Amino acid sequence: MRRRLLVSTVGVTVAVLLLLAFPILIVLRDAGQREEERRLEQEAEQIIAAIEPTIEDGGTPDPELLEAIIPSDVHLELEVPGQPTITIGPTISGGSVSGVATTSDGAVLTLSSATRGIDERLGGDIVSLGALVLVGVAASAALSLVQSRRLARPFEQLATTAARFGNGDFSASIPTESGMEELDKIGRALAASATRLEQMFAAERSFTGDATHQLRTGLTGISLRLEMLAMSTDPDVRSEAHAALVQTEQLNETIDELLELARKGRAEHRERFDLEALVRAHVQDWQASYSSRGRSIALKSTPAHVVATPGFAGQVVDLLLSNSLEHGGGVTTVRILASGVEVADDGQGIGADVLESLFDQPSDPGAAHGRGLPLARRLAEADGGSLDLIDASTALFVYSLLGSDGTATILG
Repeated sequence: MRRRLLVSTVGVTVAVLLLLAFPILIVLRDAGQREEERRLEQEAEQIIAAIEPTIEDGGTPDPELLEAIIPSDVHLELEVPGQPTITIGPTISGGSVSGVATTSDGAVLTLSSATRGIDERLGGDIVSLGALVLVGVAASAALSLVQSRRLARPFEQLATTAARFGNGDFSASIPTESGMEELDKIGRALAASATRLEQMFAAERSFTGDATHQLRTGLTGISLRLEMLAMSTDPDVRSEAHAALVQTEQLNETIDELLELARKGRAEHRERFDLEALVRAHVQDWQASYSSRGRSIALKSTPAHVVATPGFAGQVVDLLLSNSLEHGGGVTTVRILASGVEVADDGQGIGADVLESLFDQPSDPGAAHGRGLPLARRLAEADGGSLDLIDASTALFVYSLLGSDGTATILG
């Protein structure tokens, strides 16, 4: 900004000075011509006054005398009625200025000189004028440098403060009043927004902490009951209790990961794991729910290792299977690829009316497509992956993760 202010101010100054320079040069040249004409006219009057008695007596002025009293670069022309015209001095070519004097007897004396001398004198004025222009430009540059610093500093401070707000640091102070009304209004609006955001985030963090505490309390109670069931003499009960305890522990880990995502906006505990084993375990967890609705899951897997947060990856798979169960039909096919998962079903597909907002967080909690898919995409992206709808007719979703070498692979 400082550079733009400096360049624009100096540019305007140069343009104004150049626009003024041309009229000034024209005025100086006109003034020089008028001054030269007055000088020649005065000299002509002096000469005509000296030779007028000779002309009145009917004599002829001495050309040698006339040549001696005029400058060498001046052309003289004397016209006396009834006598030949007397011409003295060099012939003037190009532009010229003249001074004329007459006698009572009708004699006319004309002195002429070339405008070249005027142009030569004007050259010195141009040099002086150019020096003044340079001084003006230098002064303008110095003043604009000071002004640009004074004007740019409040904008730079405001930009720095806005950047800190964007990074979540709402303790940054708004710059003091700059004297520029529009900028100060922006600063006050930014301060008010920061206060509201800080209050909102504080309330959100408080709610998240309270909700997490309540969830953990409930899960602890469930875990205690499951541990009691795990000591049952019935082997089926023990097996189901142990499976439920594993899921409870996974849910606790998921809560920790989601809480970290809410606080930092990204996952920070990625690891390399067997994607096939993770997806297979989650598919098994959903088999009973699918069977209860007369549906099934077909798993097509190949060995795959990825770098991701296991809890996030499991949540994304769960959300895709839940979405297929609620809104799809027929057999849900889960295919594991080198570094990703595809989920599709035999239902009616996804209508065009919901495609544009499929991954948008709905404002209406009762909307047909709720929070599942938006949450799944957010989890995938926070973990360095992606979630996309490839084919609406079969509701084919592709969840791409980082490969075992840490690079992303585009699937689908």
